[in-house]
Amino acid sequence: MRLTYLDNRRNIFNTLWTDALVERLTALWVEGYSASQIADELKGHGRITRSAVIGKVHRLNLPARKPRQPARRKPYTRRGNGVPKPPTPPPRPRPPEPPQLVPPHMRELPLFKLKPQHCRWPLGGFLEVAKKFCAADTEGEVYCPFHMRMARVPMKGMR
Repeated sequence: MRLTYLDNRRNIFNTLWTDALVERLTALWVEGYSASQIADELKGHGRITRSAVIGKVHRLNLPARKPRQPARRKPYTRRGNGVPKPPTPPPRPRPPEPPQLVPPHMRELPLFKLKPQHCRWPLGGFLEVAKKFCAADTEGEVYCPFHMRMARVPMKGMR
């Protein structure tokens, strides 16, 4: 008997599931066997796998199982090899904070009145043209120690 695709989309004449196998599957399922155990029981009747059993159970609308409970974990026990751990060293003391520099006495001179030993830190906002400069005494640098510290901010992780 030849069937076309449209006549029978599920080819019932070419199935492994006989009425006897379906009854056995239903009985084993109700008893609480797992899909793998059922597949092992029915293995002699063709290529029945765990996935085939699960698919047939769904198509037969058999009652669902309780969801699996997660396995209880054993409490963690530390295995020692008989050697005690050395004590942890005490924490290192933090380095002292650097002293805060006091702003110097600023003379606030224009550029043309600055001497070589005067600080050239521009006073005023970022958008303004510098009309006056700090003019505090320096130690052979371009800026006084106060403004030198502001100009050279250390990067994170660098010392």
